[in-house]
Amino acid sequence: MLAKRVSRWLPVLAATLGSAAWGQSIVSARAGAIHHIEGRVLVDNQLVEKKFGEFPNLAEGSLLSTELGRAELLLTPGVIVRLAEESALRMLSTRLTDTRLELVAGTALIEAMEILPDNAVTARVEGSEILVLEKGLYRLAAAPAELRVYKGKASVRAGDQKLVVKKGRKVALGGETLAAQNFDTDETDALYRWSARRSGYLALANISAAKSLLDYGVPWRSSGWYWNPYFGMFTFIPASGLFQSPFGYSFWSPSRVYYYVYPQQPVQGAWGGGAMERYNPDLGYVTVSGRSAATVSGSASQAGAASAPAAAEAESPRTGGSASPRSEAGCARCR
Repeated sequence: MLAKRVSRWLPVLAATLGSAAWGQSIVSARAGAIHHIEGRVLVDNQLVEKKFGEFPNLAEGSLLSTELGRAELLLTPGVIVRLAEESALRMLSTRLTDTRLELVAGTALIEAMEILPDNAVTARVEGSEILVLEKGLYRLAAAPAELRVYKGKASVRAGDQKLVVKKGRKVALGGETLAAQNFDTDETDALYRWSARRSGYLALANISAAKSLLDYGVPWRSSGWYWNPYFGMFTFIPASGLFQSPFGYSFWSPSRVYYYVYPQQPVQGAWGGGAMERYNPDLGYVTVSGRSAATVSGSASQAGAASAPAAAEAESPRTGGSASPRSEAGCARCR
């Protein structure tokens, strides 16, 4: 069976946490879990069915393809790859110490929130190998073959050539020589904006997940993926301190989450009524409930400036406009 229960593909971190809801709290042992899909997505020509609490684990050699859909894969702790429509990706190695994938068609965006010392993520495109060196955002395209570094730093190797590519630089792949050029990092696409929204939803799930670890006294000594049953998704929790994702969202460790103002805040509607933003795991994005839900356009919560994405959009994120990542200075802005 393609989809496997979470408990089968990940080792259990804690047998009991004092709450049945958090009994599935776990961290990944292999890379390649299909964390979220939208639309029509296939693995080795078999349709992936989306079920709550079940995540297909992409086996080595398997081909993940999107038709009119998108997919999000969890790689090493803190590293995610998101696949655009009409794209294909082959999983070459699921080992955390040497995670490897190949972009066969279309485009993909790698978001690296943290690269742990013993982990490595390498992507292959048209015979070139791209090693992610640090936290950042990396866009891969198959036709024409290209790497764009929005943030961070990557090492590109093609035959006996090697090139380090930094923020704001792009390099054509598959040619005779490797040469980097500048590009405008403010010029984004639908995949980038969807990835920004997805990163924001992971940040929303981080708050209650980190708080649960703190409340139940569960040791958290290394960064990793952690299951949040209330959101129906995994989230990233750093080992210590407060992390800013490449998109500008905050991810809290259990030791720092008590600094955060935790209760949700109401969102005011056009008629002065209150409504609450909630992450919908079936849809994969935030929806608003309450009397004035149809006209709400406020912030996600008091956390909005620190860790939450901007207000829920009335339309699907597959067709929606821009996301609202924060700038380097930490203030909210829309693109």
